[in-house]
Amino acid sequence: MKKYKTMILAAVLIYLFSAVMALIGIYGAAVVQSGEYNTEINRIYDALKEGDTAQDVDLSSFQYVKEVSYLPEYKLKEEKETAAFYEEKNQTGIQVVPLYRRGL
Repeated sequence: MKKYKTMILAAVLIYLFSAVMALIGIYGAAVVQSGEYNTEINRIYDALKEGDTAQDVDLSSFQYVKEVSYLPEYKLKEEKETAAFYEEKNQTGIQVVPLYRRGL
């Protein structure tokens, strides 16, 4: 009987752990797909189009966007630099939006 109770307890704990992990994953995906995240990106994009630089953007007013980075045009020809730019950012959720402006 004791083995049976231990097995039931283990199954319940595994189920609870799985349920919590699933909820965390669903919540994280919902945040990325929410309109708030896209609204912040659009606000930053509009500021950059108007002539602000990436350093001028005040990220403290944004809840989801934590970093703005760019790849200068002269580095696009360097395969290692371009690959590193995209690969190193894969630890965070990124959205790539092209912005064409002279001087970057």
